[in-house]
Amino acid sequence: MTFNKIKDQVDEVWDESGLDTCKRVSEKIMEKNNYTLAVKDSTVYNYTLKSRNILYGKPFDGIGGILGSCRYSWVKEEEDGSLRELTEEEQSVKEALIKKYYGDATEKQILVQGMIEAGEITKEEAWDVLTKMTKMNRAGFYTFLKELQKTLGCKIIKGTIVDRI
Repeated sequence: MTFNKIKDQVDEVWDESGLDTCKRVSEKIMEKNNYTLAVKDSTVYNYTLKSRNILYGKPFDGIGGILGSCRYSWVKEEEDGSLRELTEEEQSVKEALIKKYYGDATEKQILVQGMIEAGEITKEEAWDVLTKMTKMNRAGFYTFLKELQKTLGCKIIKGTIVDRI
């Protein structure tokens, strides 16, 4: 029953602009319910994710859900806690840093796909090979993110943009 209660509130508390995060939405739901939901905070978050997938689809599959579709975007968290998409100039800075840290990841992805097709590696091995080729590991990611935040002078997070039908 708690899952349905949470699912019924997700669209209601999701920011009107369409830009929010499941973490923020789960916190809004807990606050709206005076922190009396009979589950842990982590369960509210997991139910919010599951609800988002039902309502808007998964951000990376392009299929959409009952109320629309959604996609991930790196966004700026303002000092007042609000979120906004990066400007064109900020996007350019992000793209330059991606190239600095990861090179041309698309070409590396194509190489890895070629390795799979040639039978050199399995699909299961592909992610490990790609992360080694791109240096896309935890340390590299956080170094990239830290430099992006320092360069832009703000906190950058992964937001979800919903496009309602």
